[in-house]
Amino acid sequence: MRHHADGRRGPTVGAIGGCVIRIVDARITGQLEYLQEVESSLTPWEGRSGYTMLAANAEVRGIAIYYRKGFGFIFISGDTEYYKRMNATTLREFVSEARTRHGLELTGGAWED
Repeated sequence: MRHHADGRRGPTVGAIGGCVIRIVDARITGQLEYLQEVESSLTPWEGRSGYTMLAANAEVRGIAIYYRKGFGFIFISGDTEYYKRMNATTLREFVSEARTRHGLELTGGAWED
């Protein structure tokens, strides 16, 4: 697989939002291995904050991170661009747009909107 991050120390490691992500085929499942994390604000004082990390293991493979503020980034394996930014009001809209525009079948953690 082509690397996703333009890292200085290795071709398969990058930092996104403070989390290290390795993009490799897992030995047992054969799917992308990634650090799954979902964080969402819980109180009115925090506002609409949080993020989730997603993976696509179907025909077009890659990972994505979506922020509740209304946007996210997708990283497509083998793409000439390191990332693409997409605006989307909800996580469902983000996943739908990633499927429509880039062929990514994103799955992963979510929260209730």
